[in-house]
Amino acid sequence: PRWYDPGWLPFAATPLGDALALDLDPAEGGSLGQVVTLWQERGERRCLAPSLTAFWLAGWQAARAHPAPYAPGHGWAGVFWLPTT
Repeated sequence: PRWYDPGWLPFAATPLGDALALDLDPAEGGSLGQVVTLWQERGERRCLAPSLTAFWLAGWQAARAHPAPYAPGHGWAGVFWLPTT
């Protein structure tokens, strides 16, 4: 697997350097604009969705199906998650 590619455009990251990116240079079998994981501790690069739109819609549907409770002073108690299939 590729460790880094200048065609990956990170759009969300953790303080530890893990990120989600748009893949503007997909490998064979991939699709332009797919959302991929960039985990620092692992070389694994997994495609989460075929596009940013599909990624957003899947997250929106998951959030509607499993709303996170709001805790005053602490914000939302939960994370925005996606199915891992």
